[in-house]
Amino acid sequence: MIRTTRIGETGVELTELGIGTAPHGGLYSPVTEEMAVGAVRGALEAGCNYIDTAPLYGYGQAEIYLSTALAREAPRRPVVSTKV
Repeated sequence: MIRTTRIGETGVELTELGIGTAPHGGLYSPVTEEMAVGAVRGALEAGCNYIDTAPLYGYGQAEIYLSTALAREAPRRPVVSTKV
């Protein structure tokens, strides 16, 4: 089990290990939807609940893949951070 940390008095608990989605936007090489969704689902199944993304990762492609992955993960409540 991955340890969690409570964020202040918000009641939000984040795993100390999360997944970043920059590679899902093609940062290092092309990534298919199947690959990106599989990576997110694998991280969630391993116990991660923290996901980092940004609109500039693949000009929004990483966020699109993430939304697909999360739509299939209704029972879990991941915490997603993004940047502006």
